[in-house]
Order: sequence, then structure tokens, then C-alpha cells
Amino acid sequence: KIFSIYDIKDEPLIGLSGLDPKHNQTVLLYEKNGLHPNFIHETKQVSSVRQMVRSGLCSSVQPRQSMENDPDIITVPIDESDKIYLRIIWNKDIRHKKAFDDFITFARKYFENI
Repeated sequence: KIFSIYDIKDEPLIGLSGLDPKHNQTVLLYEKNGLHPNFIHETKQVSSVRQMVRSGLCSSVQPRQSMENDPDIITVPIDESDKIYLRIIWNKDIRHKKAFDDFITFARKYFENI
């Protein structure tokens, strides 16, 4: 099932604080729809987000990949959410190992399918 942001508009949330762009995306998603997130706690630690969600204390709006491999956490898509574009950056003038090239090839293939 795909949820609407309106389905969770009053849910108590935990957010990632500081300059983390995922947190900003949550606020922007709510504000774009004329809502305000109900943050009951903010943290800089993804592990704290996982623990509070696992404990049932609150929910969180996070990129799917950051939570989907945890068997105790259920992830569902939000209809109004925008794609988050990630970038890998490196200095082209610095030599790197073959493992780096392998990782770039893997990442390109993986993110093409999302």
C-alpha cells in the first residue's frame, strides 16, 4: 500500500537533526503539503532513529534504503514524496584502485533500477 502524507500527518516522528539533507526533505515534504511534522525527538544518529521506531515510540520519514533491511521495521512508500538524488563525488586527478571502479559500476546499475 502507498500512504499519503495526510495519513501520517499527526504521527509522532523522530527526525535526523543538523545539516542532514534527509531531515530537510522530511520538513519540505510536510510543508509542501501545508502540514508541519510532529517531531517528538531529533537525533544525529540513524541507530537512534531505528531504535525508537523499533520500540514503537514513533515513526520516521526516511529514504527507503536506510531502513528497509531491518527485519523489525516496516517501510511503506509515501505518495507525495519526491525522488532524492544522490551523488558520489571524487577528485578525478587522484588515482584510485579497481575496487573504486567496481563500486561506481555497481552503484550506477543499482540506482538505475530504483
